Amino acid sequence: MTNTSVLAPPAKPPANPTPAKANSFYTGTYQKAYYGPVTIDAPGGQLHLHIGPGGKNDYAMTHWDGNVFSFFPTGENALGITAATFAPNTGSQATSLTLEYYNAQELGVFTR
Repeated sequence: MTNTSVLAPPAKPPANPTPAKANSFYTGTYQKAYYGPVTIDAPGGQLHLHIGPGGKNDYAMTHWDGNVFSFFPTGENALGITAATFAPNTGSQATSLTLEYYNAQELGVFTR
């Protein structure tokens, strides 16, 4: 099996990452019929991913490179660090969010 992870081991941030955009580029609600909505907010200035019924799962996100952030899912199937990638790299807000952890069967792309 080939590892197609954006943050493939050894998962170390790049030495000179491209800066992130302002938090307002990322924050908001993204939808996927299969999983329901996910919300990105920034309490205290750090981005958080909320997923699950009522957004009960709250994952702090860490900037990785450009519009890629890392987070650590929890639960019995969690395998460690994974990526959240926002697109496109233009405009005033991202229009989609790909959650690598949920994208094994190509179901992890959420749109505004």
